[in-house]
Amino acid sequence: MPSVGTGVVLGSHSVKVVQARKKGGVLKLTRVLNAKLDQAAADRPLDAPKRDRLGGLITKAGIKPSEAMMGLTGRDLII
Repeated sequence: MPSVGTGVVLGSHSVKVVQARKKGGVLKLTRVLNAKLDQAAADRPLDAPKRDRLGGLITKAGIKPSEAMMGLTGRDLII
């Protein structure tokens, strides 16, 4: 089991990312990002420019890419 975990919540108006490290029985948050999207970006679907902007925000916050857990609810789960 990895000692570092990343969680992502991609909302319609913001993206939230937390990164935590587990050592022994202690879980310590190492990075937290809550980036709000401007109204124009929030109204668009997850297209390439929006995806690139979100990726840039995550990188700028110092969150390194790793395996991540992402929560999906509601219409995101309807296939």
